[in-house]
Amino acid sequence: MRALRDLDDWTNAELVRKKTEACLVGIVMGADEADQGVAPAVVDADGKTIEQFEPGLIAYARGGKDIKFNQPVNYDEVLIVSEKAVDLSRLNAGAAVLDSHNAYTTQAQVAVVERAAIRDGEGIATIRFPKPGVDESADRLFVLVADRIVRNVSVGYSIE
Repeated sequence: MRALRDLDDWTNAELVRKKTEACLVGIVMGADEADQGVAPAVVDADGKTIEQFEPGLIAYARGGKDIKFNQPVNYDEVLIVSEKAVDLSRLNAGAAVLDSHNAYTTQAQVAVVERAAIRDGEGIATIRFPKPGVDESADRLFVLVADRIVRNVSVGYSIE
């Protein structure tokens, strides 16, 4: 249980780090002494200064006259797709096919997985759509798949 909590804490910290990196474009070194904060600030109703981080932020810091641009850490996740590395049991138990990972409403379910397998290093699945006319979103997606406009899917996953 502790390991799951640690993983959740790490995930949240990583999300905050990525959001902060996405906001901070650069730091201007050598700003005036009056510029006390790192981020643009506003004053609330009680007169307290509140710093705000937002996309495109350029922070000001006292010191030499220079500008440093933020360089977020880049990394690629490489997933192993093999029968040993991937558990297909949930898919093969009739997993929902969702529109854009939206798991917050049943209206986002557009189909169901009938069978999933790993073949030649690729995950493949047979999915079943509802009868035409039952769901407008499912009908649209079915036509896009049948016409080979939509050829790939994004699969949600967790690392265990």
